[in-house]
Amino acid sequence: MIYDAQGRPIRSAETDPQSAETAETPTDPPARKKRRVALRRPSVILRCLPAVVFVYILYLYIDSPNAEETRRLARSAHMIVKKTTTESREVAIETVGDEFTYALDVPLENVSQHFINALLATEDRPFMKRGVFYKVAYKFYKFVGAALQCGWFRLRGNKTPCPGNSTISQQLARNLWIAERRTLRRKVRELMWAVKMDLTLGADEILTYYVNRIPLGKRVFGIESAARHYFGKRAKYLNELEAVMIAAAVKHPSRNFRSDPETAKRRAEIIWRAMKKEGYLPGRKPFPRRHFSHPIVRGKKTYRKPYFGHLKLWLMPQLKKLLAEHPDGQYQVQTTVQAEAQIYAEVALDNGVHKFRQDGAGQAALVSMRPSGEIVAMVGGAGARVRAARAYNRATETKGMHPRPPASAFKPIVYLAALEEGLRPGSRIKADDITISDGNRRYRPRNVDGKSYGSTTLENALVKSINTAAVRLAHDHLSLPVIIRMATRLGIQRKWLKEQWGLALGGCGIPLDEMTAAYSVFANGGVRAEPFAIVAVYDVNGSVTWSRRQPRATRVVKCSHIRHLNRMLGEVINRGTGKPARSNLVGPLAGKTGTGDDHVDAWFVGYTPDLVTGVWIGNDYPRTMEDIWGRDAAVLWNRYMVNITTNMQHVERPLGQFPSCK
Repeated sequence: MIYDAQGRPIRSAETDPQSAETAETPTDPPARKKRRVALRRPSVILRCLPAVVFVYILYLYIDSPNAEETRRLARSAHMIVKKTTTESREVAIETVGDEFTYALDVPLENVSQHFINALLATEDRPFMKRGVFYKVAYKFYKFVGAALQCGWFRLRGNKTPCPGNSTISQQLARNLWIAERRTLRRKVRELMWAVKMDLTLGADEILTYYVNRIPLGKRVFGIESAARHYFGKRAKYLNELEAVMIAAAVKHPSRNFRSDPETAKRRAEIIWRAMKKEGYLPGRKPFPRRHFSHPIVRGKKTYRKPYFGHLKLWLMPQLKKLLAEHPDGQYQVQTTVQAEAQIYAEVALDNGVHKFRQDGAGQAALVSMRPSGEIVAMVGGAGARVRAARAYNRATETKGMHPRPPASAFKPIVYLAALEEGLRPGSRIKADDITISDGNRRYRPRNVDGKSYGSTTLENALVKSINTAAVRLAHDHLSLPVIIRMATRLGIQRKWLKEQWGLALGGCGIPLDEMTAAYSVFANGGVRAEPFAIVAVYDVNGSVTWSRRQPRATRVVKCSHIRHLNRMLGEVINRGTGKPARSNLVGPLAGKTGTGDDHVDAWFVGYTPDLVTGVWIGNDYPRTMEDIWGRDAAVLWNRYMVNITTNMQHVERPLGQFPSCK
């Protein structure tokens, strides 16, 4: 034994075998180290897993559409397309299934309470009874329960589809996306979007979008469409049995009571019992099986579905470019078009052409857009149920069609150029007869009323649409290049504009969509916006493949000049040729009529602070229409606008003001 200086024994390798063994192996062998690290890895992963899951869920929540995006998705029409690439690398785009899904804009007060009760009793009992945080917790509870149930099915070898077990807001999220594959990723995204809806939107708002959007049969979307389609009545007047019969199609739209009566009847009985359990029906009231089996006689209320074929003709070339670099497969295209506005536009044009047919009118077109460029409705031909009317989109430039001269509807561009040159609405200009020599040709315009004017104010010349005043203004104060530059600044393509004095009277053919977009600059306070209808493109997982970036606002005209023009065009409607546009509408309106040479075309382009709409009446093959004027186009414009401002909940009434200049 060896002792240290304090007398304490010191172990040595000779006296302590254990010490000797330790001394021989001072470190662990490499193999043991690897085993210990391997044992630690699962524990590290398990500790990090909750954080990873939380971050992923948080990402999906943030990535979900916000409140305004959800509103736009719920109100707009969606197009389902399939992209394929041939061996020669050519891209083909075709529509799939119903082509478009859409919703009619019906408030909850115009929906039968029986139908709402049927939904609440079977789809989401706490939806209207509990607070937001309870509903969020309830969603997670149902989601976990559905996941465990699905896992149990798979362990037992059951390959049937797992139950959805989703709430109303989750179903709304699913209906707004094309995603039909039942994947965990899709369900989690759906859950987080539903949670975001609960936190950012009110329960009534979510329920409104749900009842308007839910598919209830082949090409039948929303309760208003279903009520008119199945029973020929408005959704507001559905009785208990009718409401339950329609609600039976919520889970399986293809198994509605018309296509699969037995399955629908079994589902309807389940809904009936659930409504009694929740107190929505008297406890002793039996399910009326006998009445369910009887055929339903359609009522007198006509049911009209919107026709989006002309819009599709316009969008397909754009989608071909957008999806050229993306994988083949199905995509959902979110558009700006609203189905109800589309229906009102079709009805206005169909009725108008039918009325004016005896005077030679055979076709009409309409484009309605926001001042920001969003297309709300586009009808490229009246009588879309007729094959000949579907061949061309008369609202845009299409192969085989020639743009028609807007006539006097072009004059505001000339007058805007004059305002920019220093004239004011009260400035006096010559309006007497004029003859312009152009080489061997002479151009001598005439006024429609046959009168000859001496001089007048700039405003009065536009209000009365004096042709000689417009040509003198172009000749004496402006020039053709000045007018052309103004037109191109407003968004009209240079290729339509010819350097001839008839341009001052709208003698060059211009597509309706470009003329309407030019007027949107007037409604927008001098800011130009390109017309568009595609907002975003989604893949089958609900991920955004492409989205439109908010373009930078481009001011092309000073707001002070636009203010003067808006006042002048307002007077056109108040006391000029556009008077028919004012009927039953309040608030600021502005616009201009146009009647083509020999009454071949009739135009009216008008706007409110919220909507810009252009209407054209004519024929595919130009011919004279007896006694058809621009004011007749103003009548169709008015019928469309009255329906829009009276019946649609989410289109602002024209009670605001045009942009003011500071």
